[in-house]
Amino acid sequence: MFFVVTHLLLSALCAVLQADVPHVVPAALSWCRSSTCVPRPQPKVVPVVGTVPFMVFGADVTHPTSFHPDDPSIAAVTASYDRTLGRYMSRVLRQGHRQEVIGAMQEVVMEMLKEFHRRNNGRKPQALIYYRDGVADSQFPAVLEHEYTAFRKACYALEE
Repeated sequence: MFFVVTHLLLSALCAVLQADVPHVVPAALSWCRSSTCVPRPQPKVVPVVGTVPFMVFGADVTHPTSFHPDDPSIAAVTASYDRTLGRYMSRVLRQGHRQEVIGAMQEVVMEMLKEFHRRNNGRKPQALIYYRDGVADSQFPAVLEHEYTAFRKACYALEE
């Protein structure tokens, strides 16, 4: 059963990435069948943005379980820097107690855009995709306003 489920999951993932389905040996879950190895599929680009340079950002904030005002919240931001989404960078930030809005987002985005530029031979991303987790409906407008503005300011600052 494990093999069937694993193979179905791999098949679904390969279909999304438009890759060949690997041949999987149930016991080892390897990419080889008997003595003949099946070549690994080449990395595919994400179909949403095609072949243009792009970055996918993700962010979340975790809050302390206590309500003591000295206990900080911790924010994490991650971003890809290759077209297969296999390589990424991340930053962890200390925030004020129970602060959901990521206060230093502009600086983090600027740093990550510079790193993307450095790792991609001077190319700039032409698209940015941002996933944000853990925002309550009541906090969404404030988070959207601050963090979206931070992304825009970071891009404009680097163009100057």
